[in-house]
Amino acid sequence: MRDYSMDLAKVAAAIVVDVMGSDLTATTHYSSDGNNIIMEFNGYPLYGQRQKGKVFVQFPRSTFYVRKGNVYFTPLQQSQCRYYQDQMGNQFVHPHIYNDGHPCWDGSSRERPTDFIANIIETLSLLNVTKDSVTVGLCASGIMGVKLEALENAQRQQKRVLESLKCKPIIKERRKLENYVSKRWCNKITILTQAA
Repeated sequence: MRDYSMDLAKVAAAIVVDVMGSDLTATTHYSSDGNNIIMEFNGYPLYGQRQKGKVFVQFPRSTFYVRKGNVYFTPLQQSQCRYYQDQMGNQFVHPHIYNDGHPCWDGSSRERPTDFIANIIETLSLLNVTKDSVTVGLCASGIMGVKLEALENAQRQQKRVLESLKCKPIIKERRKLENYVSKRWCNKITILTQAA
């Protein structure tokens, strides 16, 4: 029987790489207990380090699934998702990621696959760190400092990521990014479900 949860996670990870640049590579696998899917991105310029390394996005295996030939997405709560770097359990360096790796999402959930994929892209590129998000929304952790210090550090890292990975220009415009992600997702899942 085909493992659609993993196939769809691979499609999502490939779209992230497509937007963020071919210097990044992705593999997907299950967590040791089999309850979560882990997207592993290699070749990411890690904050505060010269070398590139790995970042991980972990979420429940039930997030993506297929029933009667249709693709479904289970709304994802921020508490169900984790962002790590270097190795599993190490918090991804980002003002809006808590110490345990879970993200701080406005509204606390992602309802659509394109929104989730775009959010991964914006998190890894730090484009979702804005003046309002660190002064009004505050920081989930002080790993990059707080308030304007966090913003400055995040902007420096964002510049490094965009230049190092040669990300697509659409990454900076949420509407264009979501449209692009949506088109790629629809094309890929059509191919996937027709091949079944």
